[in-house]
Amino acid sequence: MANRPQRKDKFSQYRGVAKSNGNYLYRVQLKYKGVLHNCGSFNDEIEAALAYNRRALQIIGPHAVLNDVSKGPTPRPGNNDHGTETNALQSPEAA
Repeated sequence: MANRPQRKDKFSQYRGVAKSNGNYLYRVQLKYKGVLHNCGSFNDEIEAALAYNRRALQIIGPHAVLNDVSKGPTPRPGNNDHGTETNALQSPEAA
């Protein structure tokens, strides 16, 4: 299930990254073999995508589908993203 296609109606363009309701944090989750791995909350969408990549490599291995963050996020109309800090609130290793 970890390699299923990305949903088109997701807020974040990155796999495993979702915007938290009511605040400006990005949550990272990875589901593999029926187990949901919470990887933490981050202020920045790219940091969250990188945390997903690290955790996916740890859990799934070299065949994991990773986020391509080399181009940066694609601007979306009406996106009022106030979370621009790059410090993670919780490290991905803590999950």
